[in-house]
Amino acid sequence: MLREQAFNSATIKSLAFLEKIAETIFGQAPTYQQALPSIDPAKTISHESCAILKKKVIGKEDVDIAAMIKKLGNSDWVREGRFYYDENETVCPFCQQNTTDAFALSLNRYFDEAFQEESRSIDDLYINYMDDSARLQRQIALVIAIPCKFLDVEKLKIEKELLDIRVIINLQRLTLKKKEPSQVVELQSISDVVLTIRALIDAANALNSEHNKMVENLGHERSNLTAQVWKYILEEELKIDLLDYDSKRNGLNKAIADVTLQIESATISQRVKVAEIRALEKSTTSIQPTIDEINELLISVGFECFSLAMAYNRTGYKLIRRDGSDAKETLSEGESSLVSLLYFFHLLKGSNTESGMTMDRVAVFDDPVSSLDRELLLIVSSLIKGLYEEVQSGFGNIKQLFIFTHNLFFYKEVTFNPDHLHFGNNDSTYWIVKKAGLESKIQKRSSNHL
Repeated sequence: MLREQAFNSATIKSLAFLEKIAETIFGQAPTYQQALPSIDPAKTISHESCAILKKKVIGKEDVDIAAMIKKLGNSDWVREGRFYYDENETVCPFCQQNTTDAFALSLNRYFDEAFQEESRSIDDLYINYMDDSARLQRQIALVIAIPCKFLDVEKLKIEKELLDIRVIINLQRLTLKKKEPSQVVELQSISDVVLTIRALIDAANALNSEHNKMVENLGHERSNLTAQVWKYILEEELKIDLLDYDSKRNGLNKAIADVTLQIESATISQRVKVAEIRALEKSTTSIQPTIDEINELLISVGFECFSLAMAYNRTGYKLIRRDGSDAKETLSEGESSLVSLLYFFHLLKGSNTESGMTMDRVAVFDDPVSSLDRELLLIVSSLIKGLYEEVQSGFGNIKQLFIFTHNLFFYKEVTFNPDHLHFGNNDSTYWIVKKAGLESKIQKRSSNHL
C-alpha cells in the first residue's frame, strides 16, 4: 500500500466508472465488436433543392390558346385532357365536337419540346428520389440489424420512423408535381433526422473502437484499472488514515535519525579509542596485534565461542571461552588445527620482530585439513586461495606456495578459482606423489586432471 502511495500516478476516476469498466475487463471475456457501416444521405438530400420543384411548368405563352389557358389557370387540366384528345382522333373529349387542324397545331405548339423536357425532369426526379431514399432506408435498417451493445437502437428506430414518414410525404408531393407540373412544391428536409442518425452511429463506433482497443490490450487495461482502483482507495477511502500514518512515520523517522547520529558518533569515538589502545599495545612490544588479528579471522569465519587472549607472562597467548574460562582442554582437534593454521597465516603476512622486517619466503601447507570437518575445510580452502593473487602479483613476501594433500575434496576446492584458472604455465603446476615400496615417485601433470 505504501508503495502504491509513493509510485501510483494513475488518474483518479469515480467509483461508478471503475465498476462499469471492471464489469467489462474482469467479467466475461470481452470480444471484438463489429463496426457499424456508415450511411450516405447526400444524394437524397440533394434532391430537396432541385430547381424544377419551384418552377411552374406550363406551355408556350405565345400560342393563340395560351391566353385562355393562362386566364383559367388550367394548364394541368388541358395537359391531362390532351391524352384523351389524341386518343379520340381530334374530337374534343369534353364537347364531342370536331376540332380544326389549327386547334390541334396550337395545342401541340403550346406543349412544346421545352415543356416535354421539363416534364421528363420531374419524372426523373421522382424516380431518383424514390431510389436514393430507398437505398438510404436500407442502409439504416442494416445498422439496426447489426448487434451492437453501444448503439441506442430504440432511439435510432424512432429517428428512422421519422425519416420514413418524411420520405413518404415527399414522394406524395413529387407525385403531385408529376400530375400537375404547374404546381410549386417543397420537399420536407431530412437533414436534421440524418444528422441525428449519424451522431448515434458515430458515437457507437467510437465506443466500439475503444472497446476493441481494450480487447487488444486486455492485460495492459487490467493493469491500468488496478492502478486506478488503488488510486481511488488511496485518495478517497484511506486518505485520512494515510495522512495520520505519514505524520507519525515522519516523527519516528526523525527520532531514528537522531539516534542513528548518536550511534555513529559513539562508534567513531569507540574506534578512535580502540586504535589508541592498539597503538599503545604495539608501543609496549606486545603480541596483542597478533591476538587481535587472529580473533578477527575467527569471527570472520564464524567462530565466536572461543578466542585468543594474552597470557599472564605477556609473551604468549591463551585460548579462552566467552566467559573468560580456559578453552585449551575443551577445543576439538579441528578447532585446535584451525587456530594453529590462523596463527601460521599471521606469520606468513607479518613479522616475528618488533621492527616489522619481513623476508621473502616459501609457504608450504602439508595436508592442512587433517581432522577438519567439511565446513572448516571450505574455510581453509578459501584462506589459502586468498594467497594466490599475492603470489602471482609478486608484490608480497610470499614468492612460492606448495600445497600437499591426499583429500580429493580439499584438492578440488583449493584448485577451483576462476582467476586461478587463467594462470599461465609458469604460474602453477600439478604433481602426483606415489609411494611404491620404500620409494616415492613424483609425477608432473600438464594440467589439473581432476
